Amino acid sequence: MSNIIAFPVIHPGDVSKLGEIDMLAQESMEGVRDQIQDISNWLIAVQQELATAVATSVGQPETSNTNLPAEQSWA
Repeated sequence: MSNIIAFPVIHPGDVSKLGEIDMLAQESMEGVRDQIQDISNWLIAVQQELATAVATSVGQPETSNTNLPAEQSWA
C-alpha cells in the first residue's frame, strides 16, 4: 500500500471565484448576525416593557381586572 494524497485541480480562475464566494459568505453571515442582534434588542425591549407592566400592576387591587371580556366557548 502506498500513501497517496490527492488534491483537487485548481485552475487560475478558481482562486478568484473562491475569494468571491468567501466574501459573499462573509457578507451573508454579517447580515444574519445583524438580524439576530435586532431581534435580541427587540426581545430585551419587550421583556423590559413586561417587567414594567408587572411592576405597576402589583400595587393595584384585584378588582382592577373586572373589565375583562367574558370567555368564549370554543365548542
